[in-house]
Formats: sequence, C-alpha cells, structure tokens
Amino acid sequence: MKLLTFLWASMLLSCNCFAQTKDSLSISVVYQTEPHSRNALITVNGHPVPNTAVASMAPDMIHSVDVSKNDTIVGGHRYSGVVRIALKDGYTPAFISLTALKKKYTSLQHGPTVFMLDNQLISGNYDQLMVDEKYILKIEVNRLSDADGRQDVNVVKVLTRSEENIRKSKEIRIRGNASTIIPTNYYSDDFRSIDQQLERR
Repeated sequence: MKLLTFLWASMLLSCNCFAQTKDSLSISVVYQTEPHSRNALITVNGHPVPNTAVASMAPDMIHSVDVSKNDTIVGGHRYSGVVRIALKDGYTPAFISLTALKKKYTSLQHGPTVFMLDNQLISGNYDQLMVDEKYILKIEVNRLSDADGRQDVNVVKVLTRSEENIRKSKEIRIRGNASTIIPTNYYSDDFRSIDQQLERR
C-alpha cells in the first residue's frame, strides 16, 4: 500500500502526458514527458534519491511515506513537491548506479547499453540513476543487432525481488518432446539404468 501511495504521488507530481487519438483506429498514443518545472524531490531517510532507486527498493522495508505538494528549492533547483520515505529500523539500502552495477556484475565491454528495470525501459544518465543492490534478484544480459549484424546494443535487464519475479524464477519450464519426459518412478541413482529403461520401450 505504501509503495502504491508513492507511485501515485510520483505520477501526480512528476509526469505529464499528452495523448493523441487516431479516429480511424481509435488508438490512443501517449507521449510521456517529464518537464523540469514539474518534478518531485524524493528522499529516503532524508537523503535525495532518483526515482529508479525507490522503484528498486523492497516495499516491506518502507516504514512510512509522506507527500508534500509545496514548492521546495534544494541546491538551487525548484521542485513541485517532496516525497519523504522513511525505512524501517535496521534496513540500510545499498544504492549503486546502473553503470557501476554493469561494471561490477557483467563482463560487458564499452558499447551502447540500455537498461530495463522489471521490464520497464530506463532512460537517463546511468552514472546517476541508482538501484538498491540488496533488492536485486537477477541481471539478464542480451545483445541486439540489426539484420546485417551491425549496431550491437547491450540490453541489461535488472529484475528485483518482487513477489512476481520470485514466483516466475521458481517456475519449472519443460522443453522438448513430451515422450522424452521420464516419469518420477523411473528415476534412480544409477543414470545408466534410466537409459536402459528407455531403450526397452
């Protein structure tokens, strides 16, 4: 509930949408913009953090969320409001920039890289955008290239320890022909016996 409150407040304070509708198809096209004049300052335990840092934090570690819509000036920058997040005692997030995360956990060399957080594309300065390292479940690295094999782009997908991601990570995926699946009563410690049983069929 606290995380939903934060996301709702963040959308009100920092997002402005422009919609365009094509009458012939009735398809709504939404251009997401984030004007500098309408953004919220987000703090965690009194320290300013970027939006991605909060999106990657464990919701059950949040003690309270306080939203203020008053204009605030910090470091010469005007904010349209403040979202103050207090964490539970004993929990200290380990914020790390996306650039540092890539360097620490992957062997990717220099080259174009885009990041995704829970399947949402992240845009911005990857040197400044932070995530909570303690709440990361998995990092997936893919490489995209055009039809001619040029313009390789690294895609780094960061998955958090959300309930949905944890549930999906535990799902068992069986591939191949169903006839090759061995019923449990055929399993034994001697793998040769399994092959022999299959040959007898």
